[in-house]
Amino acid sequence: MPDFRYDTVIKSKEKTVKFINPAKPHIRRIFSEIPFIILSICCVIACFIGNTIYLKENKGKSNREGAASVINALIIIVLGIIFEKASTKLTNWENH
Repeated sequence: MPDFRYDTVIKSKEKTVKFINPAKPHIRRIFSEIPFIILSICCVIACFIGNTIYLKENKGKSNREGAASVINALIIIVLGIIFEKASTKLTNWENH
């Protein structure tokens, strides 16, 4: 990865060079991602519960049940797009 940041450690006994990811920024990055992960999980759960409630309130109404299916499909598509973009940015930011 061209933007990989590291500390260079030279071991004289083994005559090798190691590239080590500095711990403090790495740990800070990981723990700053936790709120995003929790928010994403809560968003998925809220969408699921909202769609389930909508479906239960409109039980037996075929046009409303179809609408619930369309809403569910749209939620899956939108959250999939958001997850794809966010996961790419977060993975690059972690500096693996």
